[in-house]
Amino acid sequence: MDEHQLDELAAQAGSFIADDDRYPAGGLAGCRWWAIVLADSRDITATIAQYEVNSRWYAGPHGTARVIGLLVEQGRLDTAIAFAQARVDAGDEWALQWVPKRRAADYGEVSEAEYLLASKAHAALRGLLPAGEECSTKLRISDAEYAAYGDLRVTFAEPDRAKVSLACWTVYTDTARYFGNNPPTEAETSLPPEGTAITDLALTVGVIGDLAARWNALDLPHPDGNHLTINVPL
Repeated sequence: MDEHQLDELAAQAGSFIADDDRYPAGGLAGCRWWAIVLADSRDITATIAQYEVNSRWYAGPHGTARVIGLLVEQGRLDTAIAFAQARVDAGDEWALQWVPKRRAADYGEVSEAEYLLASKAHAALRGLLPAGEECSTKLRISDAEYAAYGDLRVTFAEPDRAKVSLACWTVYTDTARYFGNNPPTEAETSLPPEGTAITDLALTVGVIGDLAARWNALDLPHPDGNHLTINVPL
């Protein structure tokens, strides 16, 4: 997409009147515009600087979360993470939730879903690693309002290490979905191509960050398709 096309998109997005004060100026149209611009970019920081005049469209946690969600939907986890890191570099510490790191998911310091899913992932990995062959399992926790899932995969490309990949997502099951004629479906419980689930980047970052810390990962979590991946020593 060339600069003229991007400018046209910017004009179209700017013509919308925001119907939600969480997304200022261009509203959701502005967030979509930013997602397109960033997905087409080779240098996130330079792109943000180039279109800084429109930065109000993604300013703040809600706008940034929306742009990151749109990028993840496009399968651009690498771009979403780079965008989050750019926001952190600009002083927005709340964007750290989307930046991979090594950090134990200790009780009381993370969300209930992250803590419980990390505990399940840790226990599952203890069973998968000794197998010595490619394997996977689906993790699940739930309460009355939601169910959180994880797709955990292990491969053995090297004799002394294992590649651990994880994608997490949440399915909301509260009564509002039923009253709104949008009940949960079975397709939401699986990732494509079997289902329609979309990776929750923040949740995945938190859970695999816990695995990286507890299993002494050889690298930081990094994107691999719709999963984040680490290598752990055997």
